[in-house]
Amino acid sequence: MPEIVADLLRAAALQDLAFANKAGLVVAGYPKVEKALGTGKTIALVHASDASSDGSRKLDRGPRGAGGERRGGWSGSYASPRRS
Repeated sequence: MPEIVADLLRAAALQDLAFANKAGLVVAGYPKVEKALGTGKTIALVHASDASSDGSRKLDRGPRGAGGERRGGWSGSYASPRRS
């Protein structure tokens, strides 16, 4: 039963992500994502299962200014896919 619920939740999340993408609300690619995180308007960060660990780590810690200070309103919360 837990596997069925997990599969249904995953399918619903992917469908919602597809709708957001069609609406032009999804940003992909490291430079674009980093820029979006700096706006303070980002509500979620989802890493691809094949994303590099270095790039994911940099995005997870949030945008930084030239002096290393945090910028934007990004809190660092994200959704990460289950890795096999």
